[in-house]
Amino acid sequence: MNMLISARNIVTLLALIAAAPLFSLHEELVRVNFLVLNQMKDSDGQEHDVWQKRYTERLENKLEQEIPADLIIHTRSIDLSAIKINRLPAFLFNNFRNLQDLHFADNDLSNVSSFELFNKLSDTLRVLGMGYCKLNSIPPQLGNLKKLVKLYLSGNCFVDEDFSFLRELKMLKIVSLRDCDLSTVPEEIEDLQQLEGLDLSCNPRLKDANLSVVNQLPRLRTLALQHHEEATAIFEEKPAGLRRDIRVKLGAFDYNDL
Repeated sequence: MNMLISARNIVTLLALIAAAPLFSLHEELVRVNFLVLNQMKDSDGQEHDVWQKRYTERLENKLEQEIPADLIIHTRSIDLSAIKINRLPAFLFNNFRNLQDLHFADNDLSNVSSFELFNKLSDTLRVLGMGYCKLNSIPPQLGNLKKLVKLYLSGNCFVDEDFSFLRELKMLKIVSLRDCDLSTVPEEIEDLQQLEGLDLSCNPRLKDANLSVVNQLPRLRTLALQHHEEATAIFEEKPAGLRRDIRVKLGAFDYNDL
């Protein structure tokens, strides 16, 4: 049955929601991803950008037509990572108004002209993942997500970017700016007085930067400075001048370490 959620599974899914409020649609979305992508591959060999646009539209239509209303109300977490979307699904922002956890990692959002849809989740969103989305600038609307606790922006190119939006996100506890081509630590970081974990890994130009700005973060306990596996370590040991109670991760780690 080519449906996102079949009728016989609705009861089971609602039971799962009741048991686990942070229900994720990731597995079902991935299944739809392969279904629609295979349909597009069997089409008449259109140019990549043309069938990519049709693919995205068909995926969004499936979401709108086939997700039960009860599921929309109860869903707290959606993972849209690596499913080849290239725009923000309006249906998601307009209907999943109780979302707390949202991930777009590994999608090309470089041509999205406006991120105004994020404002619809300003009262609920706690976790946002936008790593490796080919962004060259930071959407200013992120500054309106004042309930954010975790923000992942890894793998985007933020050379000389304005990080003033961070000053609005007073509740942040975890921030990842891994592999963002940073040459300095954004000075706005010191306004994040609740920050507990900061990932600045894979930014080799930080080698000569002043990292002491992180000493102004009273709750910071973990600073990740991992290097690319194939590259020479950015730092061979804990950089001088950092507070003694800040744990510096120079080797491999996962986000549970932050």
